[in-house]
Amino acid sequence: MYTAVESDCIPRSRKTDSKSATRRPLTHDKRSVRSPSTDNESDSIPTKTSRLKPRSTITNTIIQSTPRQQPTTTKKMCTKNPISLNNTSPPVIIDTKSHSMIDENTRPFTINTHQHLYNTTRERDCDEYHYRSSRDNDNDDINEIYTSTLRELDNERDKRWRAEQEIKHLNDIINEFKKRANDGRTNETILHELTEKHKQRLADEKSKFQDLTAILDDYKARLRSTEDQLSSYKKAQETNLQLIKTLESSLSKLESEKNELRITENEKIRNWERRSNSLQHENEILQQELKTIKQQLHECQQLYTTRDIKHKQELEKCRIDLQATEVQQYLKQEIQRKEDIHRTELTHQQEKLQSLAIEYKKLEDEFRDALKIEERRYQELLKTNEIIQKENELLQSSSTNIKQREESDRKMVNDLMVLVREQKQRLQERAKINDNLTQQNKHLTTKLERTIDELKKIREQILLLQKERRELDTRLVAQESVLSGLREEKKLWSHELAHQGASLAQDRGRLESTIQTLTSEVNTLKKQLDKEVDTCRIKQTIIESQLDTIQKLKD
Repeated sequence: MYTAVESDCIPRSRKTDSKSATRRPLTHDKRSVRSPSTDNESDSIPTKTSRLKPRSTITNTIIQSTPRQQPTTTKKMCTKNPISLNNTSPPVIIDTKSHSMIDENTRPFTINTHQHLYNTTRERDCDEYHYRSSRDNDNDDINEIYTSTLRELDNERDKRWRAEQEIKHLNDIINEFKKRANDGRTNETILHELTEKHKQRLADEKSKFQDLTAILDDYKARLRSTEDQLSSYKKAQETNLQLIKTLESSLSKLESEKNELRITENEKIRNWERRSNSLQHENEILQQELKTIKQQLHECQQLYTTRDIKHKQELEKCRIDLQATEVQQYLKQEIQRKEDIHRTELTHQQEKLQSLAIEYKKLEDEFRDALKIEERRYQELLKTNEIIQKENELLQSSSTNIKQREESDRKMVNDLMVLVREQKQRLQERAKINDNLTQQNKHLTTKLERTIDELKKIREQILLLQKERRELDTRLVAQESVLSGLREEKKLWSHELAHQGASLAQDRGRLESTIQTLTSEVNTLKKQLDKEVDTCRIKQTIIESQLDTIQKLKD
């Protein structure tokens, strides 16, 4: 800590060091200054922090390169916030306060020769670099979506090939059924096999329906993601209106991206049409199969009637004289036997017919359920197709709006190009004027060099005086250090004297208490001595009297 005398006598080098020490945290804190929108993005995406570092280094170099005569530009550059980028989000809108230099230098129809523009061009180049990096990230996302759609197309082609193979297999099975019917198989086996195969087909169709619903959900999610991307692109275009140079570089990229989006949308529409056609084809195949089964049943009934007629004709040809007794007896026996057999067969056949009728009703119910399920599925697909068409119309309307905006942007760019040409002409005129000014400045520089030489001499004298002042400052610092040491010693002595005074006061109290006790003891001892002296005197008188008596007796 320096005293008031030291603060007045501190040399200039030390003051400048303190100023530099106080200014350094501002440049370091400049990296940490961010807008509220970029803080959340930097927390969610930590990999993007490396792209912000060049931004801070550029601003630091700009601050170092600016001369001392322009403190206003350095202050405005220090308050600039860095821009953070995302894979999906558009570039952040730049604050007007932080970019006051850019606003001043990019006004139309005006040029300020007094202001230096080399810092603003560097900042714009940095903004273009960050914006291009963001657009590259968006292109990467679109390429990923395009590759995923191509993979889905390959999967759908594989499924279609498998379905065609299944159709061929079913045709082979139908041909086998026809051959077996011609060979003379029973209706029971045919119906049993048909029921089993139809059950398998129904199970396969249910599984396919579940797969199609899952695919529809995936496409809906992707459509939502594309809508979010479109909204992000719209925001990006609105922000790009402020930057003229970035529009020239981004027009080609936007056109390519829109073509890719159109291609993906057309491919999706074609896929939906193909799927609807395949479902219609499957419905037609099932209807044809039902028709063939009905035709087979009708043919079986016709065969049964024709065989009965042939049997009756053969019986009429092989007639015998029925009037003979033996023949009549034999016929009666055979008729009774055949009637018994025929009755048993009739009962058996009636039971079979009832069971077959029940199974046929069950099959009809199953077919009806299957047709209802297919109708529901077809209706759902129609609804989804209508929804997708509506969404496609919305996307087309949005694309038309985007085209209109692009046309307006192109017109703005053309207008700005015209303005740039006019400004170039003005700059050429200003360059001529500046040449004349340079010649005048050369004459002034010669005069200034002379004055500079004189100032250098004065500076040498000032440096000598500064050295003497520094020596005096060092002496003062040494003396002040000695004074501070003496003051500290004085404080220590005062503390020690106070401590010793307190200890002496305590000793004095103790001694006074001991003196009082001793005086009381002395008084008691004096009293005892007086008493003993009195007793001794009494004894002495007694002894003297006894001695007198003894002497008298001796005499």
